[in-house]
Amino acid sequence: MYRRLGYFPGIGSSRPRLGQDIRILPLLPYVVIYRHAERDDIVSIVRILHGRRNITGGLLGATA
Repeated sequence: MYRRLGYFPGIGSSRPRLGQDIRILPLLPYVVIYRHAERDDIVSIVRILHGRRNITGGLLGATA
């Protein structure tokens, strides 16, 4: 997963309502929430949650 995100950081779906540069990549049964800042070409994993969770900006804390 880490290598795939490094090579293809845009692979996840953009989720602007969760925060700037936030993307989501499903890895069943989990969901990887990460930030891809294209201007810096940096990928940071924010959270890994179970896919049944209702994902809101509040779950992301200060990162949203």
